[in-house]
Amino acid sequence: MEHIHPKMRYTYVGVDSHRLTHTVSFMNCFYEKLGELVVSSTPSDFEPFFNNAKKFRQPNTEFAWGFEDISLYGRSLVKFLIGKGQLVKHTNANLVASERKSRNILQKTDSIDSECCARVLLNRFDEVPTASVDDTILGLKNTRYTSPING
Repeated sequence: MEHIHPKMRYTYVGVDSHRLTHTVSFMNCFYEKLGELVVSSTPSDFEPFFNNAKKFRQPNTEFAWGFEDISLYGRSLVKFLIGKGQLVKHTNANLVASERKSRNILQKTDSIDSECCARVLLNRFDEVPTASVDDTILGLKNTRYTSPING
């Protein structure tokens, strides 16, 4: 069996969530942006979006999704993705803002934030907490970081 670096197992997806739409950027493990989609925050649009997103998944990889917001606007998409067996992590807004500033990007757009979210996910993959969903509460699981989330 061929041995590959663990970060080569994923296509990294950054999601900038808002009330009406979510901007989604796709990136490979070499920080190359593969594309971008905008999806409505309406749950009935998630299945077509997910099927469309597969065109950006690199061969022999799985998606790893990074969300700036997992508890408010992003919650329904997070629940959908976890229900699909997807790996979802929380790349909090402070980390995304720090990534944007470190790249000397002065403007703040949904596109830039979703790409920075994917970069944070790739950079800090083992550090950022994994999102989980039960019937009533969306929480974070990580031995290094815990945060209370109101369900």
